[in-house]
Amino acid sequence: MNRSTANMIAHAQRVGSQVTVPDRILRLAEVQEHDVLGSPVLVIRPRPDVLAASDADARCPVHLIYLHGGGFVLPIAPPHWAILESLLLTTGATITVPLYPRAPEHTYVSTYEFLDEIYSLVTADLEPGGIIVLAGDSAGGGLAIGLAIRLKEAHQPPPAAIIAFSPWVDLSLTNAEIAGLERRDPVLVVSALIGAGELWAGETDVTHPLLSPVHADLSGMPPLYIYQGGRDIMLPDVMTLTRNMATAGGDVEVRIFPAGSHLFISAIRTPESKKAVRHAAATIKRLARKNRSRIAQTL
Repeated sequence: MNRSTANMIAHAQRVGSQVTVPDRILRLAEVQEHDVLGSPVLVIRPRPDVLAASDADARCPVHLIYLHGGGFVLPIAPPHWAILESLLLTTGATITVPLYPRAPEHTYVSTYEFLDEIYSLVTADLEPGGIIVLAGDSAGGGLAIGLAIRLKEAHQPPPAAIIAFSPWVDLSLTNAEIAGLERRDPVLVVSALIGAGELWAGETDVTHPLLSPVHADLSGMPPLYIYQGGRDIMLPDVMTLTRNMATAGGDVEVRIFPAGSHLFISAIRTPESKKAVRHAAATIKRLARKNRSRIAQTL
């Protein structure tokens, strides 16, 4: 393990796994905590005034499953709560936040087993006419894409879409363009991420499609919407994944914010973040209305 990764793990240990929901979230939503397979899961339901202000259509409810980032090592943190706050205000969706098993204590195997159960529970509890959207940032964004791949391979009902903010889609970080971007990226350190990815992969090669979706068969995937900063080492691999999915016939859209660094979306007062979140929220609402219309045509 390199020193940068060791520092990440040490920070995670100092912070601990105790979850404290920020007051600003509690003012906006009712939050319930559950235990699923030994890991905590938060279910965040917007209060009626927030739901009304979001202009959400109660006839086509949306349930987001949001996977936070942190290099598969770090717990949920203030930037993730900021993103959740923004999504609550703009979508009016119920948001399930699985606090999934992380490295070094766990590998991707137990993480995906946990997420399989989460998806089954959300599907079973979905309101009539509702849709499920997978979403996430950074490592969580890549994990959301990986979960959609896993669901496809298992012939499970797909989510309506995937929303990914600055997703990590290739654990190896071997794209030749990354070196030039690292000097401009004020957030990420390549060596730290490579070590963290290897811990999460365990004995599996990091190019496995569930670990690095850039290497996956992306045919038959649900629509994918990516919001990506231009000053982010994840950009080259995101562009490769976008091309791969388009070549496979998939519905994929990437919006690049040239001045944005990694996870620019969490700076929710900035114009770039507001623009990205507004587009994501509008996309989610459009998908919900489309689903309601489809159901109405079958009645």
